[in-house]
Amino acid sequence: MATDSIDNYYRILHVTPTSTLEEIKRAYRNKAKELHPDRNKSPDAHEQFILLTEAYEYLLNLKAGKTRAKQPTVSYADWQAQKREQARQRARQYAKMKHEEFLKSDYYKGFTAIETVFNHLGFVLAIAILIVLPIMAIILHGTLGFLWSLAIMVLSSQITVPAIRNYSRLNLNTFFSAFAYLTGIKAFQATALTILNVFLFFRIGLQTLISFHLISAIIISLILISFAITKWITKTDSGRQLFISLCLIPLAINFALTVNYIFSSNPTTERYHFTNTKERTRRGFQKTTFILLDDNKYSEFPGIRLFLDYEAMMGSFQITYTFKDGLLGPRVMTDYKFERGYR
Repeated sequence: MATDSIDNYYRILHVTPTSTLEEIKRAYRNKAKELHPDRNKSPDAHEQFILLTEAYEYLLNLKAGKTRAKQPTVSYADWQAQKREQARQRARQYAKMKHEEFLKSDYYKGFTAIETVFNHLGFVLAIAILIVLPIMAIILHGTLGFLWSLAIMVLSSQITVPAIRNYSRLNLNTFFSAFAYLTGIKAFQATALTILNVFLFFRIGLQTLISFHLISAIIISLILISFAITKWITKTDSGRQLFISLCLIPLAINFALTVNYIFSSNPTTERYHFTNTKERTRRGFQKTTFILLDDNKYSEFPGIRLFLDYEAMMGSFQITYTFKDGLLGPRVMTDYKFERGYR
């Protein structure tokens, strides 16, 4: 079977251009079980399975690109030139597996687990928007709150309605099994740890009185050292090298900073006058939430001079910090308060 057009991809999967992402995934799962060479004994089973996977990967990219505003879709010509052979190579590897082994693989089971988790979380979100949000809005803001919640319900209907329709497919045992499976996938672990590391660095690391340049140098040095060591130990396992160096090493550093922060003691307060920095915009120079303290105090610690809420500091020219001695040595900024003071 020659794969020379997008229309042929639709025919292979028995879907149409209007099929949803979920319908394309479901079609692939059903046909992959049927056409896998370990079960399908027809002479061209191997090629059928490869074409099926090739078609699935292209349509998955095409449909996912259309559902994300900033994600460009890959043209068929670009696909033929850049991605097609990669998809076929992956398919050849899966075709060599035993049928049961393929059904347990990350490629097959992984996206079904993701779909299962998102279906359940989507249902919870829909319930929150349709029921919890209006109740809370009415309690807090009365009629105006109800009107705002109604507007949000209308705007989010394209998400909430399909999520509610999936109710019959929901099962808590299935959800926990799928979630447990995802937590065992290295890509999922790496993504979760990266998010956690970024959060801890900005929430804890930047509140610790260690020079930004010094802490950056420490993190980068440890990452490079660990990469060299793991490369020597694990030889060809580049995935493990990257996971240890880029995820576990920063996590260990953030863990130490978090322990230092949580178990800090001996609070002291310091009060400073401050001025906001300015940045050029289309409307001229405007104040930012990055402040400069008197006598350029704590200039080497940008984390304790950068804030997210501009309204909280409006009309204020003085800030009172609360510092504590960290358990492991470095002091930490645990609280602050803006005050009017004077210019």
